[in-house]
Amino acid sequence: MSGILNSKQRFVDTVLTAEGRRQLASGEFRIEFATFSDNEIFYDGGGPSGSIDLSNIIQLEASPSLPTDIITLETNLFGNVVSSVIPGLKVVSGSKEDDPKTDGPVNILDGKIVQFTNSGSKNLITGSAYDDLVEGILSSSIGNFNRIDVIGTTDPLSDNNNFDLSGQRVVFDITDKNVESVCALPRANLARDAESIYQDRRLSHLDNFKYLPPRNKATPSAPTGSILYNYPNNNQSEMLTFEDLENEIRFLPSREIHFEETSMGNNIICQLFEVSGEKLTKLSAIDFGEFNSNDPARPTKRFFFAGKIFPTDKFGTKTYANMFTLEFD
Repeated sequence: MSGILNSKQRFVDTVLTAEGRRQLASGEFRIEFATFSDNEIFYDGGGPSGSIDLSNIIQLEASPSLPTDIITLETNLFGNVVSSVIPGLKVVSGSKEDDPKTDGPVNILDGKIVQFTNSGSKNLITGSAYDDLVEGILSSSIGNFNRIDVIGTTDPLSDNNNFDLSGQRVVFDITDKNVESVCALPRANLARDAESIYQDRRLSHLDNFKYLPPRNKATPSAPTGSILYNYPNNNQSEMLTFEDLENEIRFLPSREIHFEETSMGNNIICQLFEVSGEKLTKLSAIDFGEFNSNDPARPTKRFFFAGKIFPTDKFGTKTYANMFTLEFD
């Protein structure tokens, strides 16, 4: 519930959502983008400003739990989706559809869909009910984004503002017969065979993951400081050029999706999920940056890696398993 906003004391009202409070408690809270909306504006074609003076209208405080809050589904460290309340979805776990004891909000806990009853207990959603909910959960981001009425800029050089793709579905067939050729490491003991995340070449462009041997203080004879000790470099070789990336994925199966209609800047948001069994996992993405190629039509390529993070050993070292390489041009 929201109270009435005292316009004499507060003209801007800001609250944290349930997801914001969760991130604040876990030390993950970061504000990176701001979006402006005219959802609460009353327009008046006859007024000099085009809008009604809101100081004469009763305004409500900002609500911390609007359905439109959930646009980007957040995850825990290992990619399992965590969401407080999924609006607009209803599951009945009892025998009667209108039974108030069993009808409650739908949450996602550690990738599993649960429903809280009015009595405070929770029911794990499985079977056909789970299958019915997943599609609604994944499509809810688009609906919520549309409902917040974001203020945007209309491109004067474009006749439409549509976003259309050449296809809605791509299929990769992974079988026992082709898994060896499709996967770099098709079967592995993560604790023994897989590289740690700080050795992964897909993170080699970040300073945090570079080979940085400690050095002594700089002296006149050693302006950059002498190396403290000859520590071994266990990192994989870096991918520095477009050709390095192409060699990495040259023989892997690929599919193309064309942006038939989009904005001039093609500024998009992309979320990738894995639905496996009865668990919803969001893939972790690595922005590998832009590279120049010899393509005369589209010389600039931007690469993203999408995969999953796994714990590898008893020391808590993690490994990144890449599943898809996305090339935007």
